[in-house]
Amino acid sequence: MDDIHVSIAPPPSSGRELKKVYHGDYFSFTYFDLTQVTCKNFIDGLGEKVGFLEVLKINNPPPSSNGCILHFKCWSDKAVRVVYFEFISLKDALDAYVEEEWSEWVRGKKALPPNVVMCDCGGDPPWFYNITSGSILLT
Repeated sequence: MDDIHVSIAPPPSSGRELKKVYHGDYFSFTYFDLTQVTCKNFIDGLGEKVGFLEVLKINNPPPSSNGCILHFKCWSDKAVRVVYFEFISLKDALDAYVEEEWSEWVRGKKALPPNVVMCDCGGDPPWFYNITSGSILLT
């Protein structure tokens, strides 16, 4: 098993400006300079939004990340699940988005490629959307 290294993303006191990022009619806040490259929403049988999938390019990531992210969030009346993947390149993140490989990885039906890092946050925000304090990053 590989060693896990931990670093801390900048806390709000870093002087960075708080920004709002939209996911359709839902939004998150971030202190990072990021671009949402693409996003799609998931709708249940009743027409209610139950999640989204987005590709992000973080232009000022911490040293432990290159900022190419595929971020998945879904929710129900019982739980929230947040999973993100970090890629070497934006092209790799977009390929996984289009080919929907991320779904197989989340369900454990397909092994992650060696150059992809997956983090299941449970219901907590990922480091790039955590605005309450410094966030833990796996590196």
